Amino acid sequence: MKISWEGSISEAIKQARRVGGFSLLLDVEVRNREEAEEAIEAGADVIMLDNMEGEELFNVAADLKEKWKGKRKFLFESSGNITEDNLQERVHNCVSSLKCS
Repeated sequence: MKISWEGSISEAIKQARRVGGFSLLLDVEVRNREEAEEAIEAGADVIMLDNMEGEELFNVAADLKEKWKGKRKFLFESSGNITEDNLQERVHNCVSSLKCS
């Protein structure tokens, strides 16, 4: 089920959990580090880093994994502007695995 929400990411997650319960897997699309941080803090399961590329993508993923290590469990997903030419650079340990190399 896809739900669109305008406003607070935290409030959207709270409402989704209220409706869907604890077993709901929440995938939240974010545009920047601040939104990613809010989604993680609010308990999102998957953080979709939309239209982030290169160093920004890797730095955000690495920094947030380190900051939240042992505190919250979540996954990152990279989306937007993905082409056959840049697909390989998107498959990077900081984005696709639990540890950064």
